[in-house]
Amino acid sequence: MRHLEYSEDRTQLTDALVFAEYGSTSNTKTTDNCDWDPNNTTLTQSNCRIARFPVAANGRLTINASNQAVARKVYMMRTAGVQGLAPACAGPVAGDDCDTYLLNASSSLVKAGLNDPSFSWSSSDGKWTTGNEGFALDRSSSSPILWNDTEAVQSGGTGRGIFGVSPNF
Repeated sequence: MRHLEYSEDRTQLTDALVFAEYGSTSNTKTTDNCDWDPNNTTLTQSNCRIARFPVAANGRLTINASNQAVARKVYMMRTAGVQGLAPACAGPVAGDDCDTYLLNASSSLVKAGLNDPSFSWSSSDGKWTTGNEGFALDRSSSSPILWNDTEAVQSGGTGRGIFGVSPNF
């Protein structure tokens, strides 16, 4: 995996660290591109991945007999420009794996999952911001809050923005 974003997942029976590849939308950033082919002028993001690594009770990544941390699951995604991710599962699910994620991309918020209908809010339809940098999902109350920060000045603003929304899972 190249340029990565990560998040901790404490919603399941076993804690995990979850990593997502950034996946540049520019052919000029070949090292950040998940599916770079210099002979192909059409950029694709089909090989960007999300990887889930279990965390042991001691707070360290779980390792195998060869002293290596091994991902429990790896997912393929088609979302480019991911700058933040959070598990969208509200609590332990069968198999101890959340298979649905919120992905904070450069100009959109995407909910994608294996067993869950997906949605996307984008800046082009006025439902999300541009220049997203990262985010955190606060589940400390019965109504989760998704805190987002931006690296770009928003319309009418003078600096970076931070705001919270209540995602409808």
